[in-house]
Amino acid sequence: MSAGQINTVVPNEPMLDLYTVEVSYQGQSAPVLDIYGNPVNPGAFAVVNEDRTVNSQAHPAKPGSIVSVYATGMDMFGVNFPDGQVVPLSPLLPLNFSLNGDSVTFAGIPGTILWEGSAPGYIFGLVQINVQLPASLPPASAATAVPMVIVSSYIFSSPAFPVFVAP
Repeated sequence: MSAGQINTVVPNEPMLDLYTVEVSYQGQSAPVLDIYGNPVNPGAFAVVNEDRTVNSQAHPAKPGSIVSVYATGMDMFGVNFPDGQVVPLSPLLPLNFSLNGDSVTFAGIPGTILWEGSAPGYIFGLVQINVQLPASLPPASAATAVPMVIVSSYIFSSPAFPVFVAP
């Protein structure tokens, strides 16, 4: 938490109704939010390059390299783990991405998913996807990045997440 941000975790169990969320901190309340439950709504929030740097304009990935994508809102089909708990480092909790219809594309070109599952050492619900970037990716310029789209249970992430690629 910081002065302008509060982080929270929504239970992973299927939510199919309208939920009202009210947040208060030290006697001050934020506007009430109405959230429509959807068990799958993929979205990425970080990409880590093969050299363990966070993908950015200053640290782009190389075409054909492997990146780790950190996302939420994925279909956790087949994983039974308590909400709110930290995922152990061992054993790993993989997802069956072929059954979930999961994919990751970069500028519309499919990457190769090498592993997908609950991110070890983090709270359950955070998913780590290790994916090899296509070798044929066009390099991004200083002003643009390659759009990455995640699909889970045939639902597309929106908006696309920018991934910087080295020339």
